[in-house]
Amino acid sequence: MKKQVSVWIQKFSIDRTAVFGAIFFDLLYCLGMLANDRLITRNRFFDGSGMGGLLFIGLLFFVLGYFLLKKCFLYIERSQTQRLFIQTSLLETLKVFFFHYWFLFLLAWLPYWLMRFPGNLDPDTFWQILQPYGLMAASDHHPWFDTMLFYKFWRIGDFLGSNLWSVAIYAWLQMAATAAAFSLFLCYIKAHGVRPRVIRTATFFYALFPVIPLFAQTMAKDMLNGWIFVLFFLSVIECVRSRGAVLKSLRFCGILLILLFLMALTKKVGIYIVVVSLFGVFCYCNNGHRRILWIMFFYLVFFCGLWSHVVLPMWGVASGEQKEMLSIPSQQVACLIQREPKALSENDWQIIQGVYQKPRAMAQDYNPLRADATKSHWKKNASNTDRMNFIKWYLKAWTRFPKTFCLSLAANDYGLLSVDATCQGDESLIYYRNNLPNQNGGYASEKIYARWSNGKASISQVHQIFKRAYRSIKVQRWADAFDMMLLHVENAAAVLFSKVLFATWLPFALVFYAIRSRRWNILIALIPVLLTTLTLSVGPVILPRYMVCSVYAVPIIFSLPFLLKKQEVSVATDQEFASDGYHRI
Repeated sequence: MKKQVSVWIQKFSIDRTAVFGAIFFDLLYCLGMLANDRLITRNRFFDGSGMGGLLFIGLLFFVLGYFLLKKCFLYIERSQTQRLFIQTSLLETLKVFFFHYWFLFLLAWLPYWLMRFPGNLDPDTFWQILQPYGLMAASDHHPWFDTMLFYKFWRIGDFLGSNLWSVAIYAWLQMAATAAAFSLFLCYIKAHGVRPRVIRTATFFYALFPVIPLFAQTMAKDMLNGWIFVLFFLSVIECVRSRGAVLKSLRFCGILLILLFLMALTKKVGIYIVVVSLFGVFCYCNNGHRRILWIMFFYLVFFCGLWSHVVLPMWGVASGEQKEMLSIPSQQVACLIQREPKALSENDWQIIQGVYQKPRAMAQDYNPLRADATKSHWKKNASNTDRMNFIKWYLKAWTRFPKTFCLSLAANDYGLLSVDATCQGDESLIYYRNNLPNQNGGYASEKIYARWSNGKASISQVHQIFKRAYRSIKVQRWADAFDMMLLHVENAAAVLFSKVLFATWLPFALVFYAIRSRRWNILIALIPVLLTTLTLSVGPVILPRYMVCSVYAVPIIFSLPFLLKKQEVSVATDQEFASDGYHRI
């Protein structure tokens, strides 16, 4: 009887953390809806008495969020009290299960590859491939490492007589690498006694969620970085789980250093994710502080010194523009000029004109969902004095125009705040479109690339580079039919394919659970994922390909409460460390 009463009390008691979590998600959701109403669609449904409708929607969302969070928290806690599953050596688990998972994933992804034979490319990849041919200015705007890698695969196709081979070989190698990263993760959690239900759910997600094979088969920097991010995320988790004891292994440190290099070489924001994540590991762990410092030293010397200031200039590669970090300020200033030009004083205009070209034209170019047009108005040659004056003005402007600045920020990050199924067309949800033209349809894109070259390339030269990669008309019809079917499925279940689900709701739900249970190891392990969401929020636009790491990380996020024990030992013993086998992979 007492047990039933305690269960009843636990079931109907107020969970304060769930309340705060529901309020947090509710505020973001309502802010996103308000930004959509005022700036994106401009329907203004929520003006005047319509604000009551927004409050009612917010109340319903709060109640739903509260009960979902509370139910998830209770499920995790009940699972913690159940029996522990047997832990085994990671090496033994890899020997038995690794190739089973690997072949399963490749077999499950095969139909998607056949539908889009020979694979897919991103528009930026076409631009990157033209650079080593001398038809575009060599730039590190997109990582030069990726550019040269894609170029080498394109040369393989030139040698074999068809660039279909370039795309197909790359697609299969990347699919194999992605499947291997997922298989290593599943073997890792299996070796550490994570519940079989969690392992099965992760397996089904990686094998059956249709977005994953579409990502894995695409030649693009974000997809290349995706499987590397998974391995880096696992390395951070192992450092947290062992409280740094794994850093006693020189082999593990060597593997970690390679992953750090690849993180930054394949994606520009990788260096920030690496530095902050390792700082969190350094603060949390009891062991390996000196080795973390040495790893960080070599890492920063290579990228901030050798790579950026020696290697790339030696190859004649121009450094990438730093406009990406100006996306949000540019959007806010453009929105301010468009909505409240009379509120700006003479001094305000002088400060803005000191760093932006044609501010009034920037306001006309303003697109609430995308900052590419507004950030292009930033003056490259602005003096340091003008930049410092703008920074001071910008910080004060938050207090002068809080409504405009908040709405502009929310509109740019709309996909991270609310469920967006329409505002960005077929890129509203996590759907990666088919970018490889057919044999009769590549001319429009070739004109664009020729225009981007600033006179370095003609349309015929661009056509000569890419024409042997275009797929046949018959395959294109299959791909179009598949794309139409997938878009219908995604729109019917928009929440399951929304960006906000993967980038905001799922990781931050676990953040609130970690706070509720005071499991700070989960918070430290989540740093790479949280930083990924942060980089999305300050970027110029939230495209589906930017969501690769967030989607790949979902099963890893869900496994953390079962993988990281509630009370970690302060120092792992040498015997426990030696028996684990992680460092000997």
